[in-house]
Amino acid sequence: MLAVGERRVSLLHVGEHEAESAWSVPREQLAGVELAVWDTHNEQHATLRWHFRDGSWCDVKAQGTGWKSLVDALPVR
Repeated sequence: MLAVGERRVSLLHVGEHEAESAWSVPREQLAGVELAVWDTHNEQHATLRWHFRDGSWCDVKAQGTGWKSLVDALPVR
């Protein structure tokens, strides 16, 4: 699960009884998110490219219809 807060963006592993942080970054280090790949025939999946202030980037595969609201919640590159 991805958690987007005012100060941090975190990737969480959610189990039946607990959750733990798998990855986290201060939100100010995130420069933007763009839609890298989207299958117009399947709105349940997309690849989002995350750009960071240091010039690095990574691709995140998103599943479910929630990925569209994620792009709106984060700065767009």
